[in-house]
Amino acid sequence: TLRALYYLQLIKRYGGVPIFDKPVTIDYDFSKDKKASFSEVVKFILDDCDKALAVPATKDGFPWLIYDNQFQIMTRAVAYAIKSQAVTYAASPLWSDGTYTWAKATEINKEALAQCLANDYKLFDVAPASNIAQNSYALYFFTSSNDQRSVDKETIYQMGAKMQVWKAA
Repeated sequence: TLRALYYLQLIKRYGGVPIFDKPVTIDYDFSKDKKASFSEVVKFILDDCDKALAVPATKDGFPWLIYDNQFQIMTRAVAYAIKSQAVTYAASPLWSDGTYTWAKATEINKEALAQCLANDYKLFDVAPASNIAQNSYALYFFTSSNDQRSVDKETIYQMGAKMQVWKAA
């Protein structure tokens, strides 16, 4: 899942990139590598996520939820989110070569959403006091997720703190 996440970040920035599915040696000659097409990299990402999702959904396997002090741990929801984002990019007019259609993207996104909803993920819907934020969406960015997911059941992967509005002012 982590490799899929990194490849997703690469294609979002650079388009097609070379695919490495095995470690390379220190003296590896990168000059012979060829860029894979965007859709080939997306297939690689989807395959990595599917392999991860084939691992049992247990605490010691590949869980749905994180446990005490496990922020930044890969979960099944992260794998589904990566799949959704990758296939949506691949179906978009910018990157589409016909390999991934909107119908295929919809199918993958529908499965991802269904799985997340079935495993206690949902949109942040806490109504804020009027002197705190205008609506739930605004409050979401002030609310820090916790590893027990007692308030925020929307965040799939938290890396660092939530947006700090006044820190960068």
